[in-house]
Amino acid sequence: MHVITEEGAPKSPIQPTNPPHWRAAFHLHTVYSGDGRVTLPELRRRALREKVDVLFITDHNTMAGAERFQQLYRTPKVVIGNEIATQEGDLIALFLKANVPSHLPLEETLTLISQQGGVVILPHPCDAQRPSSLTEAARTLLSQRCGEVAAVEVFNGRTRGHAADRQASAWATRNEWPCIWGSDAHFPPEMAQCLFDLPAFDGPAQFRESIKQARPLRLRKTNVFQRTIFRANSWWGSYGPLRRPEEIILKLQRALFQRIGGHFCSLREVDGKLDQLADLVREGAWQPDAVLGVLGGGAYPGRGMANRLGCPFFTMRVGYPQLRLGRMDTDDLIGSRLLRMALRGDTPRIITPAAIPPGIRRILVVDDDCTSGRSLKLALADTQQKGLESRAATLRILAGAKFRPDYCAEDLSGALLRHPRFPWIKYAPDYPLFWAWQQSVTGGDWGA
Repeated sequence: MHVITEEGAPKSPIQPTNPPHWRAAFHLHTVYSGDGRVTLPELRRRALREKVDVLFITDHNTMAGAERFQQLYRTPKVVIGNEIATQEGDLIALFLKANVPSHLPLEETLTLISQQGGVVILPHPCDAQRPSSLTEAARTLLSQRCGEVAAVEVFNGRTRGHAADRQASAWATRNEWPCIWGSDAHFPPEMAQCLFDLPAFDGPAQFRESIKQARPLRLRKTNVFQRTIFRANSWWGSYGPLRRPEEIILKLQRALFQRIGGHFCSLREVDGKLDQLADLVREGAWQPDAVLGVLGGGAYPGRGMANRLGCPFFTMRVGYPQLRLGRMDTDDLIGSRLLRMALRGDTPRIITPAAIPPGIRRILVVDDDCTSGRSLKLALADTQQKGLESRAATLRILAGAKFRPDYCAEDLSGALLRHPRFPWIKYAPDYPLFWAWQQSVTGGDWGA
């Protein structure tokens, strides 16, 4: 039916203003959980593939993974959560502004969440097979304080069988709590086990109303066979920095390197060198507007210098022709450089140029080592062609480098074979720590 205006022209019927609905995935763990194997880029890839609009990232006792995901990616949306261990079992808090300490009494945890305006969700509350589930006393207390609970997880993708889910559903019904469905994903394939639909929301108050209208779209459980496959893949290294054969090869190389007198730098020792390098830059009259890290070795020192100098950080990838074996390349295999030079040559090239925004005039180009200096010179030439005033800084000078950077924390000229290896070399003991840092800062997008 059309509405007739005073002028006699038809007007379209008035349409109801219903809010858009979101496709959601709840109760997700990433590598920021001690037992999570899902990297941030992997989580995003799977979310986009499943057309998920909003992710509820709920790592164990930390919000860092959710916060980092929000910083790295504009889509999908993310609700920052935290699965907090209390003395009486786990609960999930959403919309927190700061971490709530773990292993406090339940009542104290509820108070701290309420003070931040957070929202409480009860995950797998009746699963007797999990030590982390709520105790009987905790469930009694929560029933008495039912207004503090926004929803109960009535389906958990990792709970065995359906008895615990049915108990949780009955408990939610008795207390008139809304339902929510969680994948409890710890491995990448589990991310989309449970999906549901709910009206779009903005903030905790709207979420409380929105969750009342939620409806499940997909409810699947991780069965025993899948658990076995996931654990086998985890043992194989499919979800980590190295696969098992690569790990064995690299451990043998580490033993060989140490046998001939080689040493390794820890991340803490690298941080000490960065403190020295930053002091050298601050003491001079020339101060950079930004720092450019030459990847891959310049990732950690470049980011560290930017943090210490209070500058924005940009990257450029300069690479040599590589020979690859699985996730390993020439830099990770002792003695393979000569073979690489014979087969592929030894001329560096810019793989990914730097994207420097307008307004930057002076830039500090940072790499880990200066051996021949060719990578640094290539990066400096590129920045200077763009009209930037640039200087170079490295943690060390090695071998007989003819090129000398403007700033250097340590001069090891002549120590080519036995200089300590950095943690971003894959056979270094601290490489897993570097990989974890890389995930936390970049989501893994830089490569190692």
